[in-house]
Amino acid sequence: MQERRKFIRLDTRVRVEYDIIESRGDRTGSFTKNLSQGGICLFLDSLIQKDTLLKLKLFLPEQSEPIETTGKIVWIDMFKVGGKDAQEEYEAGIEFRDIAKEDQEKISKYVFGVLNLNNKGK
Repeated sequence: MQERRKFIRLDTRVRVEYDIIESRGDRTGSFTKNLSQGGICLFLDSLIQKDTLLKLKLFLPEQSEPIETTGKIVWIDMFKVGGKDAQEEYEAGIEFRDIAKEDQEKISKYVFGVLNLNNKGK
């Protein structure tokens, strides 16, 4: 099977705040499952439809200001942790839209910095 991703993903928990662009809802906080220059996999506690546009703030460790961009949900999956009465939770693949080149570079430096640290310990 051929790998279709353009960017290397890092399994990491990064704090994210998001708003649905088409609604007047409150900003919601969550964490990533993984991160790359092109997007994130984000844990959600409620279902958001595929193709929904989000305003995102990513809080990378050791960065004084969050990265602000928009993203589009390209896939979403439901999962449960625990028994049959467990609450439904979701993970969503979000592709960045309108991300500044310098913000992509910050993400790349973070991803490769962590990967390099992990490889030094092996």
